[in-house]
Amino acid sequence: KVPANPDYIVIRLDSDADSKKAIEGVLAAQGILTGLQLLTVVKTDAHGGLEIYLPLDGKSKFDVCIAVAEYICKLIRIKSPELFILQGSDDRKFGKVTLDYNINNADAHLVVPYSMVAVESPSVSTPLLWEDIQEGLSIDNLDHEHILKMLKKNEDPFDALHRKKINADSLLKRFKDSYYFLFDDLQFS
Repeated sequence: KVPANPDYIVIRLDSDADSKKAIEGVLAAQGILTGLQLLTVVKTDAHGGLEIYLPLDGKSKFDVCIAVAEYICKLIRIKSPELFILQGSDDRKFGKVTLDYNINNADAHLVVPYSMVAVESPSVSTPLLWEDIQEGLSIDNLDHEHILKMLKKNEDPFDALHRKKINADSLLKRFKDSYYFLFDDLQFS
C-alpha cells in the first residue's frame, strides 16, 4: 500500500551511465541546495546515476512534493543550462545530465540504500557523504566491500535524514513567494 504522504523528496540525476557527468551534475546541484539551505543526502542509484534526498515531515501530499522537486530542478537548470536538461523536455540530451523530479509520483520505484542491483557488473545503491563527492570519485566501483569500510569509518549518511525534516507545503510557499516569476508555467493545485 502506498502511503498518503511521502517521507522524502527525491531528485534523480541521470547521465546515461556516465558517472563522471553525474558527479559533475550533483556538485553543480549542491550549490543551489546549499543556497536554499536544504538538508540533503546523496546516494547512487546503482545504474551510474545519483539521487538527492530531502527529508520530509510526512505531512505533505505527493503533488506538493512533485511541485517542490520541479522548482528545485528548474533552479538547478537555470544555474547550469549547459549541463542539465529536465526529464521530458524537448531539449537536446546528448552530453547532459537529466534532472528527474517525476520520480516523486506515488507509483514510482526507487532502489533503497544498500541494495545490490544485478546489472552487468553488480552494483550497490550507496549513500554518500557530500564531502566524498568530488571529481575522480568512481561511483561504478562502489561495492559491498567499499560500503563496509565506509560505514566503519563514518556513520550512515542516511542517518542525517532523521535529524531535520522539512514541510513541503511550507517550502512550496517559500518557492512561490521567491521564485514564481521565473516559472510562470508551473501548475499548482
